[in-house]
Amino acid sequence: MENSGTCTRRPFAFVTLVAGCAAAGLFAFRQLHARGTPTARTRLHGPRVMAENWRAVRRSASVALLVCAAACSTVVRPASVARERSATPAFVALSVADLDATIAWYRGAFAMPVVHRLEIPDSVGAGAVLESAELRVELLRLRAASPPARAPDAAHLTHGIFKAGFSVPSLAPYLARFAEQRVTVVAGPFADTLTRTRSVVVADCEGNLLHLFEPLPRDR
Repeated sequence: MENSGTCTRRPFAFVTLVAGCAAAGLFAFRQLHARGTPTARTRLHGPRVMAENWRAVRRSASVALLVCAAACSTVVRPASVARERSATPAFVALSVADLDATIAWYRGAFAMPVVHRLEIPDSVGAGAVLESAELRVELLRLRAASPPARAPDAAHLTHGIFKAGFSVPSLAPYLARFAEQRVTVVAGPFADTLTRTRSVVVADCEGNLLHLFEPLPRDR
C-alpha cells in the first residue's frame, strides 16, 4: 500500500527492522563493554591493546549498521517503483482497415482517449495510440496492408495470435459499458476456478478478439 510520502511500508517487515536493529545494538554494546573493560593484558601493553580494542568495536558497529540497513530494505521501497509496476498497461497493436471507425469503437467501448497520432507519411498510411489505465492500443492503417485470409470470427483457425487479453480490477463497469455501447460479447462472463479469474471475450468493430480478466477473491 502506497503512502503519501516516498515509501511503502509492510507491517511484518517493520517487525523485522525492530528485531534486527535491537539484535545489532545488543551485539555492539556487548562488544563495546567487553573491549572497554580493563584487563591485565590492557594494563601491561597499554595503548597498543586499547587501539586494537577500539578497532574491534568499530567493526562491530559497522556490522550493526549493515544489519539495520538490510532490515530497512525489507520495510520500505520507493513509491515510484510501486507506481511503475502497477501503472504499466497491457499493450496490443492492430492493423485495421478503417482507422477512424476503430478509434471511435475503442473510445466508446473502453473510454480510451487518443494519447498521440503516429507520424507516418500519408502515402504509407496513418496511426494512433489510445490508452487507459489497463490497456494501450496502437492502431495502424497501412495502404499496403491486406485483409485477413479468413473471416474475423474464424481467426483461431489460422496459426498465430488470434486473441489479446488483459487484467482489470473489476468486470462490472466494463460489462455495463459494453451493454451501453452494444459491444459484441463473444463469450462469458464466466469463472475459471483453476486460474481464479472471471472473464469475458469481446470483438471490436473489425472482429479482433479481446479477453478481459478479473481476479476472483481467494475464498471463492
